[in-house]
Amino acid sequence: GSGDAYRFDAAYFRDLRRCLGDRLHLCMVLGPEGEPAAGGLFTNVDGLMQFHLAGTAPAFRRSGPAKLMLLHMRDQARDWGAGRLHLGGGVGCAEDSLAFFKQGFSRLRARFSTYRMVLLPRVYRELAGDLEGDFFPAYRHP
Repeated sequence: GSGDAYRFDAAYFRDLRRCLGDRLHLCMVLGPEGEPAAGGLFTNVDGLMQFHLAGTAPAFRRSGPAKLMLLHMRDQARDWGAGRLHLGGGVGCAEDSLAFFKQGFSRLRARFSTYRMVLLPRVYRELAGDLEGDFFPAYRHP
């Protein structure tokens, strides 16, 4: 299962919908009895579809329904006029099993960079505590 850093409350999803409107898309893969097997959230903004969050029900992990979801959303992105479907990388940009899974869909690679700025240093230090390392923000480290 996913770590606590990847568990979001209902308010998070309401805010996403409020901010993105019809640019936020939910894709579900259902099992043979109609039960959720996998699901994912995607954004489609300015010709770029991005893979935001996903999950697979434990009972379906071996059958790989997330692959079906991503193949469908690749086609959907094209139909909606998105020039690219960006899957992202591994956890915290690591070359891990998540990155390996995503890399299986294309040989294309894109550079990823962020601007790391702390606006309230005192508050940031309180939140981060003794955490150190390359993960930013430190207090969101999984």
